[in-house]
Amino acid sequence: VQQQELIGADKYSCYQVRVPSAEDGVPVPLTLVHRKDLFPGRVLDALGNRIGDSPASGSPPTSEPRPCLLFVYGAYGVNLDLHYRPEIVPLLERGWVVGFVHVRGGGELGNEWHAGGRRRNKRRSGEDFLGAADALVASGMTRPALLAAHASSAGGLVLGYAANRRPELFRAMVMRVPFLDPAGTLQDPSLPLTTHEFDEWGDPSDPEELASLESWSPYSNLRPSKEFPWVLAKCALNDPRVMFWEPAKWVMRARELHEGNSKILLQVGSDGHFGPGEQHVYLNEMANELAFIQQAFDS
Repeated sequence: VQQQELIGADKYSCYQVRVPSAEDGVPVPLTLVHRKDLFPGRVLDALGNRIGDSPASGSPPTSEPRPCLLFVYGAYGVNLDLHYRPEIVPLLERGWVVGFVHVRGGGELGNEWHAGGRRRNKRRSGEDFLGAADALVASGMTRPALLAAHASSAGGLVLGYAANRRPELFRAMVMRVPFLDPAGTLQDPSLPLTTHEFDEWGDPSDPEELASLESWSPYSNLRPSKEFPWVLAKCALNDPRVMFWEPAKWVMRARELHEGNSKILLQVGSDGHFGPGEQHVYLNEMANELAFIQQAFDS
């Protein structure tokens, strides 16, 4: 298989580093893409949790903190997709850093990596994500006022967890058809996929597993806080996997608890779980999402 050359690709650096999970320090793969001129000659020191010319270096950053957008999924043993995304090229050209956090629950490092972020271990997916965000902020690559996150479906659970645990760490989040109330949804046998999901998230008929679900479920753990990121949550009326009312009730509750502190929006669409099939419609939606993030950064 031959890699097709991309016009202008030589302007960008793309590499993978390891950063410590916020919970137990396990090294978590983080793929980063940015313009080469932003951080010349520097690598991420995963052990020191900072960026420098070498692991022993104390050199200051060679660039001001940059806007940063992180993607995450982390469920079902599925790898986070790293295919070419034309929609992020304008961000890279403007000096953004784009990151892909390969948290436990995904399949990037095999079956054990998946098992490390499922059922009673699910909170590790969120802690891995927080570890990556902390590493980027500590390095000087970005700062909380310029840090945003984007995820879909089960990845939305990771963002909801992160927003509850560290609301001050992120400026904005976009959640597409997010799974935000596993503790409630998995107790409803009338939903089409409920029993099939027990193996990934836990069986709520077991009191210990229900307690585990409730301990990390984003909806169950919404609390008032002085700071909370801007959130654009999107649901789909014809989605059989994440029912439209799940993001809707999360948004309603989050608004009640954070009135006046941030913008928390719900966008309702008529598509299914995987969004629009037409490329031009998808790109238009992505443009609106990125405009939302930029507005949050500018406010």
